[in-house]
Amino acid sequence: MKKEYYQDLELDETATTEDIRKAYRRLAKKFHPDKNTGEEAHSKFVAIAEANEVLSNSAKRAAYDRQRKGLGSDDALQRMAEAFARAQELARERAEIEYQKRVREAEERYLQELKWTQFADVSAWIGIILGLLLALDFFGASWSDPVPILQKRLFGGTHFYLLVTAEDAFKVESSSARAVSTGWDIQHKQTFLLQEILELRASPPYDKRISLQMPARVGLYRPFFFFPTIAILFA
Repeated sequence: MKKEYYQDLELDETATTEDIRKAYRRLAKKFHPDKNTGEEAHSKFVAIAEANEVLSNSAKRAAYDRQRKGLGSDDALQRMAEAFARAQELARERAEIEYQKRVREAEERYLQELKWTQFADVSAWIGIILGLLLALDFFGASWSDPVPILQKRLFGGTHFYLLVTAEDAFKVESSSARAVSTGWDIQHKQTFLLQEILELRASPPYDKRISLQMPARVGLYRPFFFFPTIAILFA
C-alpha cells in the first residue's frame, strides 16, 4: 500500500523542514501512547514517526517525492512498459500500412506491365498474320485473261500513254507504250485481296510478250507491309 507521509503529518508537498518539525511535534504529543490510549493511537503514532523520519531527511524526501509522482515506482515501470508496448504496436501498424501500400503499388505496376505485354503480344500476332496474308496475296497474284487494246492515246502530256480495253484502262510510260499497237492483247497481274496491279504485259500477233512499265507510284503494298513490320518491332 502506498504511504502518504504528507497526509500523516497533515501537510502538503510545499511544507518546509520547519513545518514538518512542528507538525511532527504537535501530532506526536497528540497520539503518544502515554497520552492517548485510543485503538488507533499507536498505529497513528508509528505512521507519524515514519513520516517524520522520511520527510525530515532531504534525500529520503526527494526519493519519496519521486515515488509519489510515479518516478521509479512499480507503477511507473508498468506505465513505461505499456507505453513501450503501444509504441511497438503503433510501429507495427505503420509498417503494415506501408507494406500494404508497397504491395498495392507493385501489383498496379505488374498489372500495367501485363497490359502492355498483352498489347505487345496481340500487336505482334496481328503483324504476323497481316504479313502472312499480304505475302500470300503478293506471291499469289494471278494474270488476267488477254484482252485486246482498243485505243492508245497520250495522257498528261508526252510522258504517259493510256491503253484502253473493253474492261479497263492502263497508264503506261511512253517508252513502253510506243512499242505497243492497238489490236494487241494486254494482260495484267493483279493480287486478290488488295486488287493491286503488279505487272503489265502486251502480246503482239506474232506470239511475243512485251513487259510494259507503269508510272512509279507508292502502291498499296508499301504501307500495308510497313504496318505489320512496325507492329512486330514494337512488340
